[in-house]
Amino acid sequence: AGGSYGPAAPLGLGAFLSMDVQGGRWAVDGPDGRSGTLRFWLQTSGFRRGDLELPGGKVYFTIGAFSTPAGLLVSREPGVLTVRQRRLALLQESRMVGTFTMERLEPGEALDLAPARVYQGTLEGRQYFS
Repeated sequence: AGGSYGPAAPLGLGAFLSMDVQGGRWAVDGPDGRSGTLRFWLQTSGFRRGDLELPGGKVYFTIGAFSTPAGLLVSREPGVLTVRQRRLALLQESRMVGTFTMERLEPGEALDLAPARVYQGTLEGRQYFS
C-alpha cells in the first residue's frame, strides 16, 4: 500500500549498445511508502555478442532509495540488474545479469553518455533513464 510509482522512459543509450530499449514502469516500495527500494523495468529487444546474451523482454532494476520533498534520492552503491526466466518449464526465477549505478541530472543538464561497450565476458558503460 502507498508508495510512489509512474512510467519509466530511457533518455538515451551509449553509442555501442546494440539493442532497442522501450519504456516501462517504476515504483518505490517500503514500509512507509517513501523509503526502501526503487524498482523499475524497461522492455528491451535483447542482444547477443560473443558469449553474452540478454534475451528480449523486461529487464528489472533494483536500488535503495527514498523520497524527499526535493525529489528521489538513490543509493550511490551499485544496483542489481535482473531478468526473469523459467526453469524446468514451471519455476520462474529472477537471475542477476549485472549491476548499474545512477547519477542525478539537473533540469536542463546535458545528457553526456559514455559509450556502452560490450566485450566478451563483460558489459561496461552507462545508461540513463528518467
